[in-house]
Amino acid sequence: FQTPEDTWESHQPPLYYITSLPFISIFSTSDVEVQLTLNRLTSIVFYLGAFFSLLYAAKNFFPGNKSLQILFLTPLALPMVLYTAGSFTNDISILSASAVLLLLSSKKRTLQSDKHAIITGIIFGLILLTKFHIYPILLIFALYILWEKRVRFWIISGITTIITSGWWF
Repeated sequence: FQTPEDTWESHQPPLYYITSLPFISIFSTSDVEVQLTLNRLTSIVFYLGAFFSLLYAAKNFFPGNKSLQILFLTPLALPMVLYTAGSFTNDISILSASAVLLLLSSKKRTLQSDKHAIITGIIFGLILLTKFHIYPILLIFALYILWEKRVRFWIISGITTIITSGWWF
């Protein structure tokens, strides 16, 4: 393997690569094919995270309407999404992050307590460590929290976000 200075991916936020470490550590091997397969497990974990986040978000958005809940999940069945879910790429982490944001926004009560502010801050921090493409969506969600006049929530989650991901920046 190359050193971080030699790779073209070294500029990417590290969550996907940090998440793949346990799979590689458990099955310590120098076989590149085995390492790629183990890294693909990380993509599958992120895909499953997206699936369950969207499933619960769909239940919150459309309680009792199974047809709309299933329709809400159909983007996960698109061929490119399925291909990415089985590949060694950090692109799948952005899907999972977006799904978690949808899940958060599907629950009105999540913008009320300090506990939820800390959880939201941790999730925001982890999202900042996925891919740069998610940043505009994260900004929109943060502005939505302010628009809901949840200033205390915004401050607590903002501080937690910085604590979670600030080391990367």
